[in-house]
Amino acid sequence: GLFNMMFCSKQFRFLSNVDQIIEIASRSPKPIFFWLIGEDKEVRRNSELLAKNNLPSFSSLEDMVKNFWVLVQESNNKNKILNKFMTQN
Repeated sequence: GLFNMMFCSKQFRFLSNVDQIIEIASRSPKPIFFWLIGEDKEVRRNSELLAKNNLPSFSSLEDMVKNFWVLVQESNNKNKILNKFMTQN
């Protein structure tokens, strides 16, 4: 997976093209996690835009890492099950 910190500010909105970021992230073969920081209103705005495109965003780094860790654990469990199945046949 990929981590991306996005600074959200109405004053500097012109510096980050969220639509372009969403377009690129939507085509990524790897999951992308967004950590949004900045002005509350802009954080909510960007979070809603990302959510509409099934891209997870978090307001704290800790929450982002915890959710990524769950994804890693699920992947490891699937690999263990697959390996066990393959060795039995």
